[in-house]
Amino acid sequence: MVIQTAWAALDDEQLVPTRPAAQLLGVTTKCLEARRLRGEPPEYVKLGEGPKAPVRYRVGTLRELVRRGLRRSTSDPGTPVAA
Repeated sequence: MVIQTAWAALDDEQLVPTRPAAQLLGVTTKCLEARRLRGEPPEYVKLGEGPKAPVRYRVGTLRELVRRGLRRSTSDPGTPVAA
């Protein structure tokens, strides 16, 4: 899959915009926007001030969110993700 290949090539410290972050997580940009409003993970970086300032996500943060979501069974609570 192209997204997985691109994901593997990215450095943990690299910042990516909302659309690629959403694609890497398999969610919509609206989902990430809603999570930002509610203060839910993943953490993000805002580059500047005001409502139009660009938002970026650290690749390492996205990878950690995926890792914490891993489960072995439906009864596995996994690693809690702090809000």
